[in-house]
Amino acid sequence: MDKVIKLNGEDITLSAKAMNMVIYRSQFKADIMESIGQIVRLGQTNDYEKIDSLAIARLVWTMARTHDPNFPDFESWFESLEVFPVMDVLNDIIELVMANLTATSTIQPKNRKRAVK
Repeated sequence: MDKVIKLNGEDITLSAKAMNMVIYRSQFKADIMESIGQIVRLGQTNDYEKIDSLAIARLVWTMARTHDPNFPDFESWFESLEVFPVMDVLNDIIELVMANLTATSTIQPKNRKRAVK
C-alpha cells in the first residue's frame, strides 16, 4: 500500500510492504515490530504523551526508503527537516501500519484440536 504525505512542503510517498522489515532492521539494528507495537497501542489508548517521536520518524523514513531506494539516508534526511510534525503524520502512519498487519490468510494452526465425532 502506498500513500503520499506532505512533509515540510514536499510530497513523500510511503510504501507499507514486507520490505519495511528488512530496511528497518538494516538501518536501525532493531525489529520494526517494537515501533509498530507502540503505534498500535497508541491507536488503542489515545495516550499521546507516550508517543516516541523518533520511532514515528524511523517508520516514515523506512516507508519512504521502501518506496524509493535512493531516498537519502536517515540522518541526512532528518537533518534536512525544519520540523517533524509528529501529529500531522501519525494518522497516515497508523493507517499504513494497520494495513500491513491485516491478516488475509484462512489457514488454521496445525495444533488445533479437532472435534471428536
